[in-house]
Amino acid sequence: MGLIMWINVGIAIANALMALALGSVYARNHREIGSPLTLGLLLFAAFFLLHNGLIAYHYLTMMSKFIVVNEGWLLVENLLQAGGLGALLYATMR
Repeated sequence: MGLIMWINVGIAIANALMALALGSVYARNHREIGSPLTLGLLLFAAFFLLHNGLIAYHYLTMMSKFIVVNEGWLLVENLLQAGGLGALLYATMR
Protein backbone atom coordinates (compact mmCIF):
# COMPACT_ATOMS: atom_id res chain seq x y z
CA MET A 1 0.00 0.00 0.00
CA GLY A 2 2.09 2.82 -1.31
CA LEU A 3 1.66 6.54 -0.99
CA ILE A 4 0.61 6.82 -4.64
CA MET A 5 -2.38 4.53 -4.04
CA TRP A 6 -3.50 6.66 -1.09
CA ILE A 7 -3.21 9.72 -3.33
CA ASN A 8 -5.36 7.86 -5.89
CA VAL A 9 -8.00 7.23 -3.21
CA GLY A 10 -8.00 10.93 -2.30
CA ILE A 11 -8.34 11.99 -5.92
CA ALA A 12 -11.19 9.52 -6.49
CA ILE A 13 -13.02 10.94 -3.46
CA ALA A 14 -12.40 14.50 -4.71
CA ASN A 15 -13.75 13.49 -8.13
CA ALA A 16 -16.85 12.04 -6.48
CA LEU A 17 -17.39 15.29 -4.58
CA MET A 18 -17.03 17.32 -7.78
CA ALA A 19 -19.55 15.03 -9.49
CA LEU A 20 -21.89 15.50 -6.52
CA ALA A 21 -21.59 19.29 -6.81
CA LEU A 22 -22.27 19.12 -10.54
CA GLY A 23 -25.24 16.81 -9.92
CA SER A 24 -26.79 19.22 -7.44
CA VAL A 25 -26.60 22.08 -9.95
CA TYR A 26 -27.91 19.88 -12.77
CA ALA A 27 -30.76 18.58 -10.57
CA ARG A 28 -31.84 22.14 -9.78
CA ASN A 29 -31.65 23.07 -13.46
CA HIS A 30 -33.66 20.00 -14.44
CA ARG A 31 -36.38 20.86 -11.92
CA GLU A 32 -36.60 24.39 -13.32
CA ILE A 33 -36.21 23.66 -17.04
CA GLY A 34 -37.06 19.98 -17.46
CA SER A 35 -35.36 19.55 -20.84
CA PRO A 36 -33.71 16.36 -22.14
CA LEU A 37 -30.34 18.13 -22.00
CA THR A 38 -30.62 18.87 -18.28
CA LEU A 39 -31.67 15.26 -17.66
CA GLY A 40 -28.66 14.06 -19.64
CA LEU A 41 -26.33 16.28 -17.62
CA LEU A 42 -27.88 15.02 -14.39
CA LEU A 43 -27.36 11.40 -15.47
CA PHE A 44 -23.79 12.25 -16.53
CA ALA A 45 -23.03 13.56 -13.04
CA ALA A 46 -24.77 10.59 -11.40
CA PHE A 47 -22.71 8.10 -13.41
CA PHE A 48 -19.47 9.91 -12.54
CA LEU A 49 -20.46 9.95 -8.87
CA LEU A 50 -21.15 6.21 -8.94
CA HIS A 51 -17.98 5.52 -10.95
CA ASN A 52 -15.72 7.40 -8.55
CA GLY A 53 -17.40 5.92 -5.49
CA LEU A 54 -16.75 2.44 -6.87
CA ILE A 55 -13.18 3.39 -7.77
CA ALA A 56 -12.47 4.61 -4.23
CA TYR A 57 -14.04 1.46 -2.76
CA HIS A 58 -12.07 -0.74 -5.15
CA TYR A 59 -8.79 1.00 -4.35
CA LEU A 60 -9.38 0.70 -0.60
CA THR A 61 -10.39 -2.95 -0.63
CA MET A 62 -7.98 -4.20 -3.29
CA MET A 63 -4.98 -1.98 -2.58
CA SER A 64 -2.76 -4.90 -1.55
CA LYS A 65 -3.43 -6.64 -4.90
CA PHE A 66 -2.19 -3.78 -7.12
CA ILE A 67 1.29 -3.95 -8.55
CA VAL A 68 3.54 -0.93 -8.36
CA VAL A 69 3.64 -0.49 -12.15
CA ASN A 70 -0.11 0.24 -12.26
CA GLU A 71 -0.07 2.91 -9.56
CA GLY A 72 1.43 5.59 -11.79
CA TRP A 73 -1.00 4.94 -14.63
CA LEU A 74 -3.96 5.05 -12.26
CA LEU A 75 -2.68 8.35 -10.89
CA VAL A 76 -2.46 9.83 -14.39
CA GLU A 77 -5.97 8.59 -15.22
CA ASN A 78 -7.41 10.01 -11.99
CA LEU A 79 -5.65 13.34 -12.47
CA LEU A 80 -6.98 13.65 -16.03
CA GLN A 81 -10.49 12.94 -14.80
CA ALA A 82 -10.06 15.47 -11.99
CA GLY A 83 -8.93 18.07 -14.52
CA GLY A 84 -11.96 17.43 -16.72
CA LEU A 85 -14.43 17.47 -13.84
CA GLY A 86 -12.76 20.54 -12.37
CA ALA A 87 -13.02 22.43 -15.66
CA LEU A 88 -16.66 21.43 -16.03
CA LEU A 89 -17.40 22.44 -12.43
CA TYR A 90 -15.67 25.78 -12.94
CA ALA A 91 -17.65 26.48 -16.12
CA THR A 92 -20.91 25.36 -14.48
CA MET A 93 -20.47 27.54 -11.40
CA ARG A 94 -19.62 30.72 -13.33
